[in-house]
Amino acid sequence: MPGGGRRRATTADNSLKHRARTVRHTHVDRAVTEDTTGGFTRLIVDRRGKILGGTIVGPRAGESLAELTPAVHKGITTSDVAGTTHPYPTYSDGVWNAAVADVRERLASPVVRRAMAVLIRVRRRWLDRPAPHRRYR
Repeated sequence: MPGGGRRRATTADNSLKHRARTVRHTHVDRAVTEDTTGGFTRLIVDRRGKILGGTIVGPRAGESLAELTPAVHKGITTSDVAGTTHPYPTYSDGVWNAAVADVRERLASPVVRRAMAVLIRVRRRWLDRPAPHRRYR
């Protein structure tokens, strides 16, 4: 997982309010190519993955903000960003990498893992059932 920074903000009753996913520019291929790896990209997301805000520090941060600003304005989720084809390599990879890291974390949750296990068992049983016999006239 690129970066690795993760923070969680909680309310007074200790319930999760939002989380941050940070990717250091040492994990952004364009920054590595140009040897300008100082900086980071941070996305602030809610429990469902909706992008609430972000911070981009480093070279060409304005270019990456061009992707982050509409995402915040339109309520786009990290799944939407992660599922979108992006040019490569660009400094905007930081936004994409942070989104992918968030989606991976959500998919690794125990609830999602149990649900996927049940769906896989149901699908296997459905595929393993005997095929209906057809009579041809």
